[in-house]
Amino acid sequence: MSVTRTEGSAPSTITLRGPFTLESGDVLPSLTIAFHTWGKRSPAGDNAVVVCHALTGSSDAAQWWPALIGPGRALDPCEDYIVCANVLGGCYGTTGPSSLASDGRPWGARFPRVTVRDIVRAQQRLLDALGVTRVRLVIGGSLGGMQALEWALLDSGVERAAIIAAPAQHDAWGVPPARSPLHSKHFYLSQAYARYVAPTSGLDGVRLAPFQILAAEGRVLAVTEPHPWHLEQL
Repeated sequence: MSVTRTEGSAPSTITLRGPFTLESGDVLPSLTIAFHTWGKRSPAGDNAVVVCHALTGSSDAAQWWPALIGPGRALDPCEDYIVCANVLGGCYGTTGPSSLASDGRPWGARFPRVTVRDIVRAQQRLLDALGVTRVRLVIGGSLGGMQALEWALLDSGVERAAIIAAPAQHDAWGVPPARSPLHSKHFYLSQAYARYVAPTSGLDGVRLAPFQILAAEGRVLAVTEPHPWHLEQL
């Protein structure tokens, strides 16, 4: 196991040697996880808070949830050891399609499919390596909420879970609109697995899909500038 810690907003990384077996039966020869932490772990390792990010997020939770993390706020680094990891298969430093496979080439489209349970099991490996013995709270929204639910199901050491805007599983309305932009020929061939090129066209489509679904259900009541996707009611 090797750990690289960085200062500022850049994530730390940890490489866990040995195979990591996915639910599918596919095996990753090793696992690198990018993560951020705030606060200090207690001597007993029992003050951890796990923040789970959504589909297109990163491990820098203080950047995308600034009102939640900070002294005197709901997640207080003066009391809590806050951990947020980039998801398995993500594009912000954790092992994923842009990582190198054993043949020295990027995994690309060969990267195996991962499940929410695979993502959470990778996070559990991270917390074990960080010396965490108990999770006081796990919290997340959307895909992050699905991870929070999986944490509560898998780990008896989780005291509480805050599951925000998340189902136990996607229904037929949710999966195809989110998946189709990522499978478009332009995204798949020219951007999805090119190193150092942000896959903006496909991810924009993924972000747009939920709002199209909500609009079809009559649940988006206003569209205003400069926030074009203003939800009055969910």
